[in-house]
Amino acid sequence: MFDFLKAFITEIDRNTVRISAKQACDFAKGIAGDFNPIHDHDSKRFCVPGDLLFTESIRRLGLYQSMHFDFMDMLAADVDIQYPPKAAQGRHFITNSTGKNLDGLAREMESYVEAGFRAVKMKVGRNSNVELSPLRASEQCGIAEVSLEDDIKRVEIVREAIGGNIKLCVDANGAWDVPTAVKMGNRMEASDIHWFEEPIWPDDVAGSKEVAEKLTIPIAGYETCSYGIVDFQKYINQRAIHFVQPDIAWSGGLTECLKIAHLAQASNLPVAPHIHGSAVAVAAGLHFLGAIRNGSMAETVFPAHPLMTDLVKDPLIFDPHTGDIILSERSGLGIELNMDVVERYRKNDY
Repeated sequence: MFDFLKAFITEIDRNTVRISAKQACDFAKGIAGDFNPIHDHDSKRFCVPGDLLFTESIRRLGLYQSMHFDFMDMLAADVDIQYPPKAAQGRHFITNSTGKNLDGLAREMESYVEAGFRAVKMKVGRNSNVELSPLRASEQCGIAEVSLEDDIKRVEIVREAIGGNIKLCVDANGAWDVPTAVKMGNRMEASDIHWFEEPIWPDDVAGSKEVAEKLTIPIAGYETCSYGIVDFQKYINQRAIHFVQPDIAWSGGLTECLKIAHLAQASNLPVAPHIHGSAVAVAAGLHFLGAIRNGSMAETVFPAHPLMTDLVKDPLIFDPHTGDIILSERSGLGIELNMDVVERYRKNDY
């Protein structure tokens, strides 16, 4: 076994084993047998659905902690999406006593465009008077709520503020029922919405399909559909979504999300993964996006919260001139944890 491994190692010392992406693939096949990697001859892309199988093989050999390889290269050699575009997202609600009014919302969205973002996303759906609204059973019921008419005004104000060349996405977080989503979607079409995210409850595949069939706005979803390829297959096969949005942490990891992306690619659908959380989750999501042929935008919270910046020594690089994220070429996910911050927030009392 170790003699087999030595044939693929390009550099070795006491602390480090370096292995190329192609060699890693060959090694994984040698350990586990042929796992049928997907090879796209047109784009010369070599996608490896067995990355977790590979890491498990390395772990069994006791080399996992010292193995260095770039995840994006591992998932897709000869990748041609190195700098995925980026969309700013914010929490934009009008409140009667605190928070932003319409002018404040417009200024906030304008600031994202001025920072270099080519797309923005805004929230709608805080309307507890809508049938089946999740707010009715929430402690947040009555907080920062708006009427449906207010939501339409907010969308119109944002479109006017950012101009016609910036993509505008709208996210209802599953707050509406089918009739409300269809009615609101029809009214929002005049504002040239790039995608309508999670218009209804994520488990209602038939409802999402109905909304998609009755609107010209593309439907996006559903990151909270956390059962991996099984549930996403239902949404994709029934054309209940257009933008496919798995979350690396919620949808089964890199391997499962690659399968979801390939399924979407077979149906000619773009993938816009839900990228959120810590710097580790964000880096994993970006490498996943950079490794697939049908990748769309990378969304992010802006300004970044501390777990995206303080947790790593070198936060993500954002080019304000192009609106691109520049992925690191360092090994692994291209990040190095700030162990002082890790220790500060470590919890051992489980």
